[in-house]
Amino acid sequence: MPSGNKFKIENQNWIDLTDGEIIKIGNCKLEIIFTPGHADDHICLNLDNEVIFSGDNVLGGSTAVFDNYAAYMNSLNKMKQTIERIGGKIPIYPGHGDVIDDGLDRIDFYIQHRLERENQILNNLGLTTFKPNRT
Repeated sequence: MPSGNKFKIENQNWIDLTDGEIIKIGNCKLEIIFTPGHADDHICLNLDNEVIFSGDNVLGGSTAVFDNYAAYMNSLNKMKQTIERIGGKIPIYPGHGDVIDDGLDRIDFYIQHRLERENQILNNLGLTTFKPNRT
């Protein structure tokens, strides 16, 4: 696994995937996007630069839970950069919930939501807050 964790499962033929790898299936291309945070082995899939399959990183109806906040925020930014690179209004097909028509808008919402939560925690601790960069 990308985290370095090793799991031994007998009688399985696993194929390691790498970040940015393109898998061709017929006329389709799937780009592997390594997006840890929700889980340390989480990936999203970019299908033909037309659809992002987000697994549990971005959900269709609520915000996601995560194991590693810093990694999760980095992954959200990586997903955002992927959609910006592709260009246009790209839908996200989440692991749970409804299809998200405007993936970039939803990812921006997730990022801002988490930054606002950070500020709430800092405020409660009496520490300096920062203003999220609203897009």
